[in-house]
Amino acid sequence: MFDRICSSNIVIASQQRNEPDFTNEQKHEILNHLYKTNPANFIYRFGSLLTDDEIKQNFDPNADYVCQILKSNRHKLCANRRYTYMQQLLADGSYFSDEAMKERSPLLYEQMIAKYKGNEANQLVTRTANGPLADFYMEHLEAINHQERVEKEYENEEYLRHDDDNDDDIESEDDEEDDDDNDNDENENKYSSTERNLYRQEFLAMQKERFLNGEDSNIDYTSIDNNENLDDIKIRERDEEEKYFDDEDPYTY
Repeated sequence: MFDRICSSNIVIASQQRNEPDFTNEQKHEILNHLYKTNPANFIYRFGSLLTDDEIKQNFDPNADYVCQILKSNRHKLCANRRYTYMQQLLADGSYFSDEAMKERSPLLYEQMIAKYKGNEANQLVTRTANGPLADFYMEHLEAINHQERVEKEYENEEYLRHDDDNDDDIESEDDEEDDDDNDNDENENKYSSTERNLYRQEFLAMQKERFLNGEDSNIDYTSIDNNENLDDIKIRERDEEEKYFDDEDPYTY
């Protein structure tokens, strides 16, 4: 336990400017003294460097300061595991593909991706229309389903907004729809590939944040948060090595 703290860059005790650095033995003595005389302060200063097992074994698990650090450590652990799992999903490619993200967030996809696709969308329609009739029919059904989900999500968002000036909002929406119809052709060439890529990156970043925040209803976050295999392999190897040296440590914690 003390070895992990000593090997970190954390300041164990203040020193004068030209004073030589503490030896490893001196650091151990300082930590041991603080641990025995003021465990709450020890946890406050160094708890983030300890494992949950170390905290539970060496401190009163019912103490408020212990409960707080365990909760904080658990939050960090879950966040790291979700991030690791997300990296695996990104490497696989399917979960964060356009089609998958479009399925999860149809309205946001429409606003940030489809709206700026321009000729790319038209080329897809042309390829489908020239292909087998079954493919064209399936694409047509998927397009209808997507549009229905976009409209439903939009209606849900509108319902959550304030109803102030409702009539003006409706009139404004009608005007915007007319403007959108007139500007469709113009939008195809209005945005450069760089601008479209920026929108895509922003959309992807929002999808990542949504995943990390636990907002994807199709994900079993409990299994991710409790999956020890998602802990960084280097961290696990380091913990096992330090556990071995802790067993050999002359100090009693």
